[in-house]
Amino acid sequence: MRVRHFGSLLLALVIAPLVLALTGRGVGAFLDATSARLTDPLATVTAVAALSLAGMLLGLLVMPRFSPLGLVLAAIGYLTFGAWAMIDPDRLAAATPVRLLGWDRTAVAATGAVAVVLAIPMLLSMFSLQRWRHPRDRVPAGYVPAGQVPAGYV
Repeated sequence: MRVRHFGSLLLALVIAPLVLALTGRGVGAFLDATSARLTDPLATVTAVAALSLAGMLLGLLVMPRFSPLGLVLAAIGYLTFGAWAMIDPDRLAAATPVRLLGWDRTAVAATGAVAVVLAIPMLLSMFSLQRWRHPRDRVPAGYVPAGQVPAGYV
């Protein structure tokens, strides 16, 4: 296995669960902040901080020019989480450390929905040929090998 495939898998195994946990914490805090008659300032700060950090970590996951293998693995995990949250949120809540993460049943369901949205762009990265090619195999744009005439000059 090439190093970039291994790096992509390692990055996905470390960052993808953190993104999902922070997203769930942020969604839960967002729901707490907006469900009361008066907006709870602490819940608002918690929601913004958790969701912002989740977004930054997601950027670290999707922006590097690694293999899409890790992103596809993370997407499958996110889709599985989303499907489980839709089918049986109570059993999902029992199987995951939701108390530690500060989630309730509503946050589990909402995080499952967000997980499905996050999974789609990750799956689509599988169809980007540039992500599969190694950087040394790429040809610069406009490059014409020696001895050949560029198109349109014949």
